[in-house]
Amino acid sequence: MKPNLSDQNFFDLYVKNKSWLPLQNHGLKDKDITLNKEDFDFPNQITTYLNLFKNIDTNNKSILDIGCGYGRGSYIIQKYFKDSIVTGTDINYSFIEYARQKYKQCNYIQDDLYNTKIADSSFDFIILNCSMHFFYDQNIALQNIKNILKPKGYILITDLWTKEMFVIFFQKCKDNNLKILSIEDQTNNTIDAIEEDISTTFIKFKPQIDDKTIFAFIDIQKERLQFYKQNINRHYKFVITNESKDS
Repeated sequence: MKPNLSDQNFFDLYVKNKSWLPLQNHGLKDKDITLNKEDFDFPNQITTYLNLFKNIDTNNKSILDIGCGYGRGSYIIQKYFKDSIVTGTDINYSFIEYARQKYKQCNYIQDDLYNTKIADSSFDFIILNCSMHFFYDQNIALQNIKNILKPKGYILITDLWTKEMFVIFFQKCKDNNLKILSIEDQTNNTIDAIEEDISTTFIKFKPQIDDKTIFAFIDIQKERLQFYKQNINRHYKFVITNESKDS
């Protein structure tokens, strides 16, 4: 299996000292979302963050991006939703240090969700963009997310799921008194995004990035595409609220 976009080795070899700014998800096509010209480098990966807040009011709202990785996603939210207050958190210290240097408009903190230092009822929105599947104990993760969430707050999750893990996650939400408001199957739009990346990334970055680095990204996308096309993985977006606090 190819390395994940969130692997330390991928970051060290292909991101940290390179003149490009990839994000750690597999992308999404959404014709309703318009990007600024400077964000055409990784448009599909950026679109996943903006799609999370589609038809949602973020004015004067606090947003926590759990598993923010290299930090560009948190910065994108802050950039496009200027009246929000965005914080990115990740367990990986080197990712957080990179984010702090690159994207000073946001607050970034190194934090372990299993033993979080974040105060209860701190955020209106908590997002997880392709990071929920990293949490092996979802009961602890969901309980701590629930505690951090403000009353009447929302959890926005987009991620890849096997059939088994989808059913397990659905039950875990129920077990932890979290109410799923909507589930959107985004698999086909994710496939379209990956196929576009495979066909365009090399040409787009050839003048500035070495071939090995570009193909490392493309190879990861190719492998994930096969998982989607073989129906091993599906991609879903969840909108969830804290049932006990919202009742």
